[in-house]
Amino acid sequence: VLHKPSGVFVDALHLHRSFEAKPGGPSPNDFDYTYARLGWIAKLNGLGRTVFFCETARGVGGLEGVDSPGFTAAGGLGQTRDITNTKLDRWGVGVSQYIDITSMEFYVGYHNLELDVETAAGTLPTDPLRIIYSGAAFYF
Repeated sequence: VLHKPSGVFVDALHLHRSFEAKPGGPSPNDFDYTYARLGWIAKLNGLGRTVFFCETARGVGGLEGVDSPGFTAAGGLGQTRDITNTKLDRWGVGVSQYIDITSMEFYVGYHNLELDVETAAGTLPTDPLRIIYSGAAFYF
């Protein structure tokens, strides 16, 4: 949804997926994914539109019942463990600068992803994933 006079926009989605158990296999939980983005489109210079945004998302489920590598106290691989709960949280910010005369866009952004994986024996150690990205797109 875009409010044209101010340039403020918002997008959102929710995805739900149900999984069926395979005969003799694990029965994974359903997967839910929710995403929202808020942004502002402005004409700040003579090049073209400038877009600022922030976004967040959460994914829950979908891996339950799957075997995961276990970890020993020393950080090495141990026996496998059944996953009982999973959650992925993501947030990010970014900016894009469109250049109308050349039909191109330059962009830069940052994403932070945090994964929580619980097993019957405890929580698996995970580190956040932090991504800084940049690039350009040519439209023709």
